[in-house]
This record gives sequence, structure tokens and C-alpha cells, in this order.
Amino acid sequence: MCGDGTCNGAETCASCPGDCAAIYFEDDFSDNSAGWTLGYEWQIDSAQASLCAAYGADDPDTDHTLTGDNGVAGIVLGGCATGVMHDYAYLESPVFDTSGGNAGVVLSFYRWLNSDAPPFMTSDIEVWNGSQWIAVWTQPAFS
Repeated sequence: MCGDGTCNGAETCASCPGDCAAIYFEDDFSDNSAGWTLGYEWQIDSAQASLCAAYGADDPDTDHTLTGDNGVAGIVLGGCATGVMHDYAYLESPVFDTSGGNAGVVLSFYRWLNSDAPPFMTSDIEVWNGSQWIAVWTQPAFS
């Protein structure tokens, strides 16, 4: 199955690059030994249930893995964002070099997003291409 980490059967690196790609950076968030830069209210720690969501979408008390560390990165783990207006706040990975990724680079992650929507709060994912930040996903506004 494409995406399981191993090229199987008729899969090739061209047809299923995620199974053959070199891993440039990986983190389980069991701690911040990798050196993430934590913006305002960002934390890396064990998952902690929150009980303050306006629409019942509280944070879970476990992560999605089978390991016992339950490591996650998030805003106010076990609580909710303060609701105070402020500039953008980012969780920023340590720098790593992907220039050897001649077959392309794949960004893969698991997310659980409990966030307000624009214009009150904007969540996005950006990558640095060597000269500028490129948005690869931006949370849509409520319709």
C-alpha cells in the first residue's frame, strides 16, 4: 500500500515517493530535544485533555501513536488559547537541509486542529524554500 513506508509489488519510488524518500527530519514530540522554536503559547509536552472548547472540540489526552509518551506540540496543552490579540505565533522546526531531495520532498505529519477560524484566528502551514516562506495549507474561513 502506497504510504506504508515500504515499496511493495509494483510500487516504485516514482509512483509512491513517500515509501522511498529519505527522511531529512523526524520528531515524535516526546520532548523538545530537537530544538523547535516555540512562539507565543506553543508547547511541546504530553497530550493533555482540554475542557474549554466553545463547540465541544476539546483536545484529546493521548496522541495518535502506540507509544506511551503521548508527545504533541500545541497551543496551551490542556487548555485553550488566551483569546488576546497578538501577532502570528509559530512553531518552527530546526533548520534541516533538503537540497539532496532530487526526487522532491514530502512533508508528512498528523494534526488535530481545534482552532477558531479566520478572521478571528488563522492557522497555516508554511515551508521555507531557501528564500521565502510558502504556504502549503491555510485554514479556510467558516462558510
